[in-house]
Amino acid sequence: MRVIERKRRPVERRRPPADAQPHPWGAGGAGEPPVFIDRGLAHQLSDEAAGAAARTEEALSLLVGDRFLDPATGSPYPVAMARATGPLVAGAARVRFDTGGFEAVARALDDVPFDYLVVGWFHSHVGLGCRPSAIDLATHRRFFRAPHQFALILDPVQRQAAAYTLAGAALAPRPLLVFGPPGNRP
Repeated sequence: MRVIERKRRPVERRRPPADAQPHPWGAGGAGEPPVFIDRGLAHQLSDEAAGAAARTEEALSLLVGDRFLDPATGSPYPVAMARATGPLVAGAARVRFDTGGFEAVARALDDVPFDYLVVGWFHSHVGLGCRPSAIDLATHRRFFRAPHQFALILDPVQRQAAAYTLAGAALAPRPLLVFGPPGNRP
């Protein structure tokens, strides 16, 4: 894969979504920044996690959207609007993209109908809760070091959801909020 264009653009000042509510599976994290996920995307990810759990497997996707600055507080926050995934090698306690399937991930990113940033990654746990593992931490530190990037973990068996951002050498829980039309409920 080759990057054909790299754009640097200023961070837009925008109020957080006014209709944002805590994710119904979320334990709620503390501190800043909150993490915002489109309600329709949250529903897709919940379905993806449940389908994988039925096969005793984890699910995995990249999360795309944007990052903004709250004009009232000056705090940055990420917004996930879509996902991109491809063929996986998955089991009950591990998941990764199949090395032969990166072209499918690239095509999924090409199909996103808006300019985006990779704002993070999603994966599921199967009945283990949403505490990040040492592998989760290593993955995040290696590939998702930007301040706006977060890890989203869903456990459909325990109906738990949690979001984390890098804080020093650890992953710190963040408030997980969904927004958008109620018909797209997670």
